[in-house]
Amino acid sequence: MNDIKGSFITVNDNITADMICSSEYTNENNSAKLAKHVFEALDNGIPKKLANVSILIVGHGFGNGTVNDLPVRALLAAGVKCIIAISYNRRFFRAGINNGLALVECDLLNEVSNNGIISVNLAEGKITYRGKEIHFALYPEQVCKIIEAGGLLKAVKKQLWKT
Repeated sequence: MNDIKGSFITVNDNITADMICSSEYTNENNSAKLAKHVFEALDNGIPKKLANVSILIVGHGFGNGTVNDLPVRALLAAGVKCIIAISYNRRFFRAGINNGLALVECDLLNEVSNNGIISVNLAEGKITYRGKEIHFALYPEQVCKIIEAGGLLKAVKKQLWKT
């Protein structure tokens, strides 16, 4: 799997599903409209900063309260390709992988500042930031394939067409 490389922003602990995207947008199918509502509940400039990043670095409990894939769909619509968190809500984690969002469990929040480029390689379990390598638990090959395909459904379709 290729590296996920790009600029990033940091977000603190305990970001709930509703903070990511309010449940009032559950039926929104237009990705461009959905992307506009990411982090709008947070009054700290994150929505404007999000326009130029592809990676989020966050603290503990990211996605708490997740009951569906709305927060994941909204983040993907906003251009987020990878999230590096200390910990995730398990439902959010499952929804993220199933939708092709790369999710890494690693404590980077105090290691980085809000500028620069970061590179994440899921297959090697490696993050590179300013020449420093940080390692995390490897994903199984099948999970890498799901993320690379853009989600579980796309990975299954791709596999079915091979047979």
